[in-house]
Amino acid sequence: MNPMATMLTMPTGTTTSSRYDVIWGLWNTTATTGDGLLDPWSVWNCTAASITAVTSGSDPWTTWNISLTERQQIVRITMDNGRTVPRQQENPEIAAARQRQWEADRAVALVRQRQRAEVRKAAEERAEKLLVSILSETQRAQFAAERRFTVHLPNGNRYIVKQGRHGNIVRVNENGMEVEQLCVHVAPPEVPDCDNMAAQKLMLEHSEPELRAIANIMQYGRNV
Repeated sequence: MNPMATMLTMPTGTTTSSRYDVIWGLWNTTATTGDGLLDPWSVWNCTAASITAVTSGSDPWTTWNISLTERQQIVRITMDNGRTVPRQQENPEIAAARQRQWEADRAVALVRQRQRAEVRKAAEERAEKLLVSILSETQRAQFAAERRFTVHLPNGNRYIVKQGRHGNIVRVNENGMEVEQLCVHVAPPEVPDCDNMAAQKLMLEHSEPELRAIANIMQYGRNV
């Protein structure tokens, strides 16, 4: 048993339920004894150990949960010369005004969220139209079916540009096996994926060496 338990003066002539409630009250307060101040946690634990109704091996958490109805009547307990003082309730008019303000702020936030979503959707639709306009017929069919397209270069290199922002370019060999993955994006994150893919396509076709120079290239187990 916690030695501090001997310093507590427990109420006598109380029912089992009210004895348990002593723990809740002491846990939320600072107990003053002849030897000074005890911290609430220690008081809570030693009180649970010292109440005769708590059997050996019982944990304070179980005791704390007993008689919940009575504890719910006191929102916060303070000690004032041994008196328990409930927390003063908020003015209903102030509470209602704050609730109205919260609802108004939330309504404004939802409107702005919908507006941003509409702007983003319109930008993505424009970007996809632009990308499709610069693809060949074969690339358009592939993009419509797979959300990717293949870029064939005069030097024999072949790349697949997948929908995405970075790490979405792979180089394939003559057998169609992926041999390299290129991580490079040429647009800020706010730009739609299809705008990014269009820029990657044009750079592959017209500035492949420059693109490879700035890309992080993963080649089966090693970086190059």
